[in-house]
Amino acid sequence: MNMFVYSGRFTRDPELKDSNGNKYVFFSLAQDVPVKDGERRPIFPTFTAFGKTAEAICKYFKKGAGIEVTGHFDTRTTEGDGKDTKITRESHIVDRWGFCPVSNGGAKGESETHVKKTESAPADNATSGSDDLPF
Repeated sequence: MNMFVYSGRFTRDPELKDSNGNKYVFFSLAQDVPVKDGERRPIFPTFTAFGKTAEAICKYFKKGAGIEVTGHFDTRTTEGDGKDTKITRESHIVDRWGFCPVSNGGAKGESETHVKKTESAPADNATSGSDDLPF
C-alpha cells in the first residue's frame, strides 16, 4: 500500500499556483518527533496538493495552523545534467486533508492533535459552484 498520514503545522502561508490552468500548492509542515530519552527534534517534510484540494488548503490555512493530511507517494525520474545521469524525486501528494488544531499543553513541548473534519480530493472533472466550506 502506498499511503501516508501526517499532521503538523504550516511553516508559512500556502500560496496557490497555476500552470496552464492546473492549480497546485507546495507546502511544508513542521512537527516535533521523539528521538531518544524524551528528547524531540523538528522535521519539515514537503507536500504537494492539486486542484480543488490545493484551493481549499490555501483558503483555510495560514502559517502556524495545524492540519492532518493523507495521500500517496509519487516517484519521478528525470534526466540529469551529465550523460547517463538520472535524478529521482519523491513527492508526498495530498489526497485528503482535515482541520487539526494543535495545542502546546503537553510535557516537554509535546503537541496534542485532534482531527475535526476531513476533505477528500474531488475527481478532476468535479465542479463546485459554491464558495461555502467543502464539507
